[in-house]
Amino acid sequence: MKNNTTHTETLLNYIKGDFDDAWFEENFSSVQDLFKSCIAREWPKEREHATMLTCGGLSTHGETEKIDDPVKSLYRLLHLVEPPKTYFDDCYKGEIFRFYSADFRCLVVVEFWKHELAIRFYCLREMLSIKKPAPAMHLRYNLPGFKNDGDRRCVDEQGAQFFEMVTIITNHECCLYGGNNFIV
Repeated sequence: MKNNTTHTETLLNYIKGDFDDAWFEENFSSVQDLFKSCIAREWPKEREHATMLTCGGLSTHGETEKIDDPVKSLYRLLHLVEPPKTYFDDCYKGEIFRFYSADFRCLVVVEFWKHELAIRFYCLREMLSIKKPAPAMHLRYNLPGFKNDGDRRCVDEQGAQFFEMVTIITNHECCLYGGNNFIV
């Protein structure tokens, strides 16, 4: 690994098994600590909100990007992010929590979509590539993780890496409590 590796790259390399001593050089004691260094749990009050547009996501029924085990994925993300606020008042269609990339250029919204777990990705407009307009059917159903999403993708390298990290960690088993081997 290069010396100028970002925390997101370090975590991706660790999860993919392409890993060396850089992990310990960064002084992170766990996957959770490293993940937390890659995210921001809340938008800073002194900062003006930016307009972000959807650029993909994950769902349990996705064709391109899929959530393998929604219960474990939700538990894992709740444990890793430790969101300051969660909302479970609308389990049919409603946001559970959100978090941002550390530079506040990307947003991840964890939500319920018709009682199923869905994760939506958003980025700043200048980071987005739209190859064709989304078909009307997609707009009606609005479920992330499908091929016919209008080819809206984050083309910024760091943004794409951030979303890849979230996608992989959503479906990656990790030990949450080492003392009793609790793995989700």
